[in-house]
Amino acid sequence: MSVPDVVTTGLVTAAALQVAKQGQDLIAAAAGYPGESLGTIIGKWTKRRFENAKSIGSKAHLILLNIGQVQKTDVPLKLLEPLIEAASLEENDELQDIWANLLAHVTDPRELITVSPIFPYILRDFGSKEVKFLDALYEDALKNAEDHPIFKDVSRMQYKLPYLMELYRKLGFSNAPNLGSPDFQQQQHPDFQRDRNAFFFMLDVIRRHDVIREVLMPRETDELDHPEGPMKRVYHLSELGSAFIKACRPPSKAE
Repeated sequence: MSVPDVVTTGLVTAAALQVAKQGQDLIAAAAGYPGESLGTIIGKWTKRRFENAKSIGSKAHLILLNIGQVQKTDVPLKLLEPLIEAASLEENDELQDIWANLLAHVTDPRELITVSPIFPYILRDFGSKEVKFLDALYEDALKNAEDHPIFKDVSRMQYKLPYLMELYRKLGFSNAPNLGSPDFQQQQHPDFQRDRNAFFFMLDVIRRHDVIREVLMPRETDELDHPEGPMKRVYHLSELGSAFIKACRPPSKAE
């Protein structure tokens, strides 16, 4: 049996330690704490998460106070724990408001809105773009449902892709003038491809949680010769999506 070479072993150990140090330095720099140890960084992360949770809790308390409600004290742990756990990671002030709305519904004694334990997991994966887009789409669907002669359900309102792209642009998420049905000149806009890709990325993130559904529908008689075939793609909010968005909006004063 060979005896390990002391010099070689020492060099390998030193190299491993150097790599570990570099890895720690990378994490420290990315976290905004260059030169700090991982133990210190994790401690500061915990403090930041505590401050985030406290801020969201304070906002939820004020929401209930403004509508004259006293929070209930028997929220199931399987709902409250993932909500606070995920909310504590959010440092964006606008998104903290959304988390506060969700927490306010959870602690509202009237229980006007059903909050599913899956909602915190959905909201955790969304950024401000997804949240603003869904809120705008929900508002649009509400108006369309009110005017619809038969269907009054938000989840029954259907949208074609160009309409969703135009809503995305109106919200200020795209610099390109037309993402849905662009002519040749509009396709030459320097931000066209980037913004179009960003739109589909956002839509995929939302559809991953089944908040928006894509379905195939037969085309109208005058559309049967469409180059894309006899079927067309339409989009609508799912029942889950509708309930989720309602839970992300502030509670109402109305009984």
